[in-house]
Amino acid sequence: MVEDDEIDYQLIQIALKKKGLRTTVFRVPDAHRAMAYLQGQPPFEDRKQHPLPTRICTDLRLPGINGYELIKWVRQRPKYSEIPIVVFSAVLSPDLSTWLPGTHLCAGKSNNFNVYAELLHTLLTSDLKEGPRA
Repeated sequence: MVEDDEIDYQLIQIALKKKGLRTTVFRVPDAHRAMAYLQGQPPFEDRKQHPLPTRICTDLRLPGINGYELIKWVRQRPKYSEIPIVVFSAVLSPDLSTWLPGTHLCAGKSNNFNVYAELLHTLLTSDLKEGPRA
């Protein structure tokens, strides 16, 4: 998960527990660290501690390189191009109607915690293998 806001990250953890998901979420606060994580660069070189993700969940508003640029970077690298990308960002409407090139699912963060939890559940448990791709 690429999320720079600690409060949003904590809400995500609470929402996952509320939905009964026992998913391990590795968090990095910006796109630069997400790129280092994917490439196994320090401090992420130990793949037992920092395995390649089964999906990438990113915010769009990030410090430095934004989420749009991160998505483009990931899709340009064959080694990571098959990893589903999910966007969960306050700049989108809180439903699953938005689609961005290179992503599988997109939704906006909600102020309603139950909606928030349900969106997270959908984003993190959906079968994304056949999702839209650019």
